[in-house]
Amino acid sequence: MASLPPVMLQDRLRVVVAGELDHGKSTLIAALGRLLRGQSLAGSELAHDLDHLVEERVGGFTWEASELLVEAGGRQWVFGDVPGHREWVRNMLSGSSRADAAVLLLAADAIPGEGTARHAALLALLGVRQVVGVVTRLDLVAEPPAVFASQATHLTALAEAAGLALAAIVPVVAPLGQNLASGVGQRLPWH
Repeated sequence: MASLPPVMLQDRLRVVVAGELDHGKSTLIAALGRLLRGQSLAGSELAHDLDHLVEERVGGFTWEASELLVEAGGRQWVFGDVPGHREWVRNMLSGSSRADAAVLLLAADAIPGEGTARHAALLALLGVRQVVGVVTRLDLVAEPPAVFASQATHLTALAEAAGLALAAIVPVVAPLGQNLASGVGQRLPWH
Protein backbone atom coordinates (compact mmCIF):
# COMPACT_ATOMS: atom_id res chain seq x y z
CA MET A 1 0.00 0.00 0.00
CA ALA A 2 1.28 3.42 -0.95
CA SER A 3 1.72 6.20 1.55
CA LEU A 4 -0.68 9.04 0.89
CA PRO A 5 -0.45 12.63 2.02
CA PRO A 6 -2.67 13.36 5.03
CA VAL A 7 -6.17 14.67 4.45
CA MET A 8 -6.17 18.41 5.05
CA LEU A 9 -8.14 19.25 8.16
CA GLN A 10 -11.25 21.19 7.39
CA ASP A 11 -14.51 22.02 9.09
CA ARG A 12 -16.50 19.59 6.94
CA LEU A 13 -15.20 16.27 5.66
CA ARG A 14 -17.26 14.36 3.08
CA VAL A 15 -16.65 10.60 3.10
CA VAL A 16 -18.46 8.34 0.65
CA VAL A 17 -18.82 4.64 1.38
CA ALA A 18 -18.73 2.67 -1.87
CA GLY A 19 -18.76 -0.97 -2.85
CA GLU A 20 -20.79 -3.96 -3.90
CA LEU A 21 -24.55 -4.24 -3.58
CA ASP A 22 -25.64 -5.60 -0.19
CA HIS A 23 -22.19 -5.65 1.45
CA GLY A 24 -23.14 -3.42 4.41
CA LYS A 25 -22.47 0.19 3.33
CA SER A 26 -25.58 1.60 5.03
CA THR A 27 -24.95 -0.41 8.19
CA LEU A 28 -21.34 0.82 8.41
CA ILE A 29 -22.38 4.46 8.00
CA ALA A 30 -25.19 4.18 10.55
CA ALA A 31 -22.84 2.54 13.07
CA LEU A 32 -20.21 5.27 12.55
CA GLY A 33 -22.85 7.96 12.90
CA ARG A 34 -24.24 6.54 16.11
CA LEU A 35 -20.78 6.02 17.63
CA LEU A 36 -19.65 9.57 16.76
CA ARG A 37 -22.84 10.91 18.37
CA GLY A 38 -22.28 8.76 21.48
CA GLN A 39 -25.40 6.68 20.78
CA SER A 40 -25.96 2.98 21.27
CA LEU A 41 -25.70 0.54 18.39
CA ALA A 42 -28.60 -1.46 19.82
CA GLY A 43 -32.11 -1.08 18.54
CA SER A 44 -33.50 -1.00 15.05
CA GLU A 45 -31.83 -2.25 11.89
CA LEU A 46 -28.86 0.11 11.51
CA ALA A 47 -29.28 0.46 7.75
CA HIS A 48 -32.71 2.02 8.31
CA ASP A 49 -30.92 5.10 9.66
CA LEU A 50 -29.92 5.78 6.02
CA ASP A 51 -32.46 4.03 3.81
CA HIS A 52 -35.31 6.52 3.67
CA LEU A 53 -37.46 4.99 0.92
CA VAL A 54 -39.93 2.27 1.90
CA GLU A 55 -38.70 0.25 -1.09
CA GLU A 56 -35.12 0.42 0.25
CA ARG A 57 -36.17 -0.81 3.68
CA VAL A 58 -38.31 -3.63 2.29
CA GLY A 59 -35.79 -4.64 -0.39
CA GLY A 60 -32.81 -4.36 1.93
CA PHE A 61 -30.61 -2.28 -0.37
CA THR A 62 -29.97 1.36 -1.24
CA TRP A 63 -31.44 2.90 -4.40
CA GLU A 64 -30.89 6.60 -3.81
CA ALA A 65 -27.73 8.29 -2.60
CA SER A 66 -28.17 9.72 0.89
CA GLU A 67 -26.03 11.53 3.42
CA LEU A 68 -25.66 11.39 7.16
CA LEU A 69 -24.36 14.57 8.81
CA VAL A 70 -22.63 14.13 12.16
CA GLU A 71 -20.94 16.85 14.22
CA ALA A 72 -18.11 15.44 16.30
CA GLY A 73 -14.54 16.29 17.18
CA GLY A 74 -14.92 19.93 16.19
CA ARG A 75 -15.94 19.19 12.61
CA GLN A 76 -18.84 18.06 10.51
CA TRP A 77 -18.64 14.59 9.02
CA VAL A 78 -20.82 13.94 6.00
CA PHE A 79 -21.06 10.23 5.24
CA GLY A 80 -22.38 9.45 1.78
CA ASP A 81 -24.28 6.23 1.24
CA VAL A 82 -24.41 5.24 -2.42
CA PRO A 83 -26.14 2.34 -4.17
CA GLY A 84 -24.04 -0.61 -5.24
CA HIS A 85 -26.24 -1.90 -8.06
CA ARG A 86 -25.15 -1.14 -11.63
CA GLU A 87 -28.63 0.13 -12.54
CA TRP A 88 -28.10 3.03 -10.14
CA VAL A 89 -24.57 4.08 -11.19
CA ARG A 90 -25.88 7.60 -11.85
CA ASN A 91 -26.97 7.81 -8.19
CA MET A 92 -23.56 6.50 -7.08
CA LEU A 93 -21.82 9.20 -9.13
CA SER A 94 -24.00 12.01 -7.83
CA GLY A 95 -23.56 10.81 -4.25
CA SER A 96 -19.77 10.58 -4.64
CA SER A 97 -19.07 13.68 -6.71
CA ARG A 98 -18.20 15.95 -3.76
CA ALA A 99 -16.34 13.37 -1.65
CA ASP A 100 -13.08 14.35 0.01
CA ALA A 101 -12.35 10.73 0.93
CA ALA A 102 -13.85 7.29 0.46
CA VAL A 103 -14.24 3.89 2.04
CA LEU A 104 -14.14 1.01 -0.44
CA LEU A 105 -16.04 -1.77 1.27
CA LEU A 106 -16.08 -5.54 0.72
CA ALA A 107 -18.01 -8.12 2.77
CA ALA A 108 -16.06 -11.04 4.22
CA ASP A 109 -18.82 -13.50 3.39
CA ALA A 110 -19.04 -12.66 -0.33
CA ILE A 111 -17.05 -13.05 -3.50
CA PRO A 112 -15.76 -9.71 -4.84
CA GLY A 113 -17.92 -8.79 -7.81
CA GLU A 114 -17.99 -6.28 -10.60
CA GLY A 115 -19.70 -3.70 -8.37
CA THR A 116 -16.64 -3.23 -6.18
CA ALA A 117 -14.39 -2.87 -9.23
CA ARG A 118 -16.85 -0.44 -10.83
CA HIS A 119 -16.99 1.70 -7.69
CA ALA A 120 -13.19 1.76 -7.44
CA ALA A 121 -12.96 2.90 -11.07
CA LEU A 122 -15.61 5.58 -10.54
CA LEU A 123 -13.87 6.89 -7.41
CA ALA A 124 -10.65 7.18 -9.42
CA LEU A 125 -12.54 8.91 -12.25
CA LEU A 126 -13.97 11.40 -9.77
CA GLY A 127 -10.48 12.12 -8.42
CA VAL A 128 -11.03 10.75 -4.91
CA ARG A 129 -7.52 9.90 -3.72
CA GLN A 130 -7.94 9.39 0.03
CA VAL A 131 -9.35 5.85 0.13
CA VAL A 132 -9.46 3.29 2.92
CA GLY A 133 -10.49 -0.32 2.35
CA VAL A 134 -12.85 -1.99 4.81
CA VAL A 135 -13.69 -5.68 5.05
CA THR A 136 -17.03 -6.09 6.84
CA ARG A 137 -19.05 -8.98 8.26
CA LEU A 138 -16.10 -10.83 9.73
CA ASP A 139 -18.46 -12.21 12.36
CA LEU A 140 -20.10 -14.34 9.64
CA VAL A 141 -17.06 -16.35 8.59
CA ALA A 142 -15.31 -19.32 10.24
CA GLU A 143 -11.71 -18.11 9.88
CA PRO A 144 -11.78 -14.29 10.15
CA PRO A 145 -7.99 -13.68 9.89
CA ALA A 146 -7.60 -15.83 6.77
CA VAL A 147 -10.74 -14.42 5.13
CA PHE A 148 -9.65 -10.87 5.93
CA ALA A 149 -6.25 -11.49 4.34
CA SER A 150 -7.87 -12.91 1.22
CA GLN A 151 -10.41 -10.09 0.90
CA ALA A 152 -7.70 -7.49 1.56
CA THR A 153 -5.74 -8.94 -1.36
CA HIS A 154 -8.83 -8.67 -3.57
CA LEU A 155 -9.48 -5.07 -2.49
CA THR A 156 -5.88 -4.08 -3.12
CA ALA A 157 -5.95 -5.59 -6.61
CA LEU A 158 -9.27 -3.92 -7.49
CA ALA A 159 -8.05 -0.56 -6.23
CA GLU A 160 -4.71 -0.79 -8.05
CA ALA A 161 -6.45 -1.80 -11.31
CA ALA A 162 -8.55 1.36 -10.99
CA GLY A 163 -5.53 3.55 -10.22
CA LEU A 164 -6.27 3.97 -6.52
CA ALA A 165 -3.89 3.43 -3.61
CA LEU A 166 -5.56 2.29 -0.39
CA ALA A 167 -4.18 4.07 2.67
CA ALA A 168 -5.14 1.07 4.85
CA ILE A 169 -7.45 -1.91 4.94
CA VAL A 170 -9.41 -2.41 8.14
CA PRO A 171 -11.44 -5.41 9.37
CA VAL A 172 -14.82 -4.35 10.79
CA VAL A 173 -17.94 -5.80 12.38
CA ALA A 174 -20.14 -2.71 12.04
CA PRO A 175 -23.24 -3.76 14.04
CA LEU A 176 -21.00 -4.43 17.06
CA GLY A 177 -18.75 -1.40 16.51
CA GLN A 178 -15.67 -3.61 16.25
CA ASN A 179 -12.70 -1.61 14.93
CA LEU A 180 -14.85 1.49 14.46
CA ALA A 181 -14.08 3.24 17.74
CA SER A 182 -11.87 2.52 20.70
CA GLY A 183 -13.62 0.98 23.67
CA VAL A 184 -16.63 -0.17 21.62
CA GLY A 185 -17.41 -3.85 21.32
CA GLN A 186 -14.85 -6.61 21.52
CA ARG A 187 -11.90 -5.73 19.32
CA LEU A 188 -10.65 -8.08 16.66
CA PRO A 189 -7.58 -9.29 18.63
CA TRP A 190 -5.73 -10.65 15.61
CA HIS A 191 -5.60 -7.25 13.88
